[in-house]
Amino acid sequence: MRIWMLLTLLIPSSSALSQADVPIAEVNRFGKITSVSYGGEELALRAGVRIPLRGWAQSRSVGDAERVSVAEEPTGRRTYSGRIRVQDGQQLAFRQTIWEDEQTVHVAIWCRAESDLDVEGIFYWIDVPMAALVGGRARLSRDGQSAADVLLPRERPDSRHLLMQTGESLELMAPADALRVHVRTDRPYPVVVQDPREFGGGEYDVYLSLHRGPVPRGTVIEAEIQLQVSGTSDTSPVLLTVDAGRPRYQLDGFGGNYCFAIESPVTQYTLDQLHVAWARTEMTLIEWEPDNDNDAPGESDWTRFEAQDRPGSDLRREFELAAQLQQRGIPYCISIWHLPEWMYAQPARPRGTLGRRIADDKWPEVLESIGSYLLYARRQYGVQPDLFSFNEANLGVYVLLSAEEHRDAILRIGRHLEQLGLGTKMLLADATGPRGTHVYASPAASDPEARCGCVGRSGFTAGEGAAPRTIRPGRTSPTE
Repeated sequence: MRIWMLLTLLIPSSSALSQADVPIAEVNRFGKITSVSYGGEELALRAGVRIPLRGWAQSRSVGDAERVSVAEEPTGRRTYSGRIRVQDGQQLAFRQTIWEDEQTVHVAIWCRAESDLDVEGIFYWIDVPMAALVGGRARLSRDGQSAADVLLPRERPDSRHLLMQTGESLELMAPADALRVHVRTDRPYPVVVQDPREFGGGEYDVYLSLHRGPVPRGTVIEAEIQLQVSGTSDTSPVLLTVDAGRPRYQLDGFGGNYCFAIESPVTQYTLDQLHVAWARTEMTLIEWEPDNDNDAPGESDWTRFEAQDRPGSDLRREFELAAQLQQRGIPYCISIWHLPEWMYAQPARPRGTLGRRIADDKWPEVLESIGSYLLYARRQYGVQPDLFSFNEANLGVYVLLSAEEHRDAILRIGRHLEQLGLGTKMLLADATGPRGTHVYASPAASDPEARCGCVGRSGFTAGEGAAPRTIRPGRTSPTE
């Protein structure tokens, strides 16, 4: 008998996941806030430390941080610590502690300049979707008195700077008070509210000046910021009808991109409650080999590599997650987004810059880094990914490969992994876009050797030191 499953809705009961268990803020692995929830709704508010370089053309942020570690207390407080490489020879150490109470997100910031920083300043930057607030008002207070009250105009204003004043309490209010974003600080700071539509932006920029101008070496900056979002939630009932008499497609399970914010309770909840049929993890070479271990790609400095696997590090979390996937029999792909700066052909660019290429003379080092990561994962955690890829390499997110370079990368990496005795295959055309991706895949798919190294297998026997398992596509029940 064939069982068809059209749709399964998993609604956590209060006993499984109470409202108190649900975090108000989503925070990524660097400590940047990526959204805030209120009354069952979610606002794509983003907030974090930002450091504009001279001229404001480029900036660095916590998203550029290296060697970030996360420490969590039983109370739920999380502390994110790391270093931001601002420019060559210029570094900023930072620590952010984030906690929540009574619908308020608290952020305590500590920064220290490890060298003289030639920058415009250090700011706490908040981006709020314009569509949620347009037509409302921005109100800044200082010492309980109004310091500024301005309209958030529906049309693009003549000047992008809507508000420039000093205060410690800023409210952004939508028309009819449908949404309110309240920012409070431990003391008055210069505050700017900016409408960036002249640059094509779709979010209001709020930035608090923690330090203005160049930062001398040894300067310590501390601040505490509170974020609170409230508003009218859409509580109208939703009617869902399922026609069980019209089966269409068989659902083998769900796919999970377990790459970012994997320390979130969402990770474990989905693994426990959904039938995850495929997964993907990230290979963070920026944590594994932030600096070249040595000048000999054939001689890995294992002492140096193993020291990177520290408690609380993103490396430790992704290794442990991979082990859990392996133990659950979930096939998975491991992908690279960012490379360490020293591997790129054009180093010292902001993280998130698209279209960056691997330096030709660094390919042996890239192969060593990938291979040593996978060897260590197999030896130390008993895991071996089924597939490997560079994420969306056709657009360079964040390694760019032409169709021919993609074929050559499959050949290079495939041969190297085979020489190391690793069974991980290459994913053919990890490409983004609704059209033309088959063209991107063609050079690799047409090459017999490349095709041999990137065809996925329905059955999988793990390599030496890894827990053996078999992939069985087509499972329809988590308990099968």
